This record gives sequence, structure tokens and C-alpha cells, in this order.
Amino acid sequence: MIHEVAGDILLSSTQAIAHGVAPNDHFDSGLALGLREKWPSMAKDFRHYAHQSHPK
Repeated sequence: MIHEVAGDILLSSTQAIAHGVAPNDHFDSGLALGLREKWPSMAKDFRHYAHQSHPK
């Protein structure tokens, strides 16, 4: 089931949030920045994955 979210998506009580991120994203603006600030290890792990796997 998909729920519509209004306002700050990071305050949602949903169990999962899907957000596309480019392999070389610096997580320095918009939702990506909010994700990096709230979960810094997620951004670090993604950068490591992107450097190792070279996703397209």
C-alpha cells in the first residue's frame, strides 16, 4: 500500500521511503541532505557501494 506524505518526509511514520540517488551524489541538498544529516552512515555506506560497484 502506498501512502501520500505531506510536509517533512523525514517525519513520516512509514516503514520505508524510496528516493533515487545518483551514484556520485554528494548528499548536500534537498532530501539527500536531510537523509545524510539524520543517517550519516547511510550516506557513507552508499558512497562506498558506489565506488566499489560503479552502478549506472
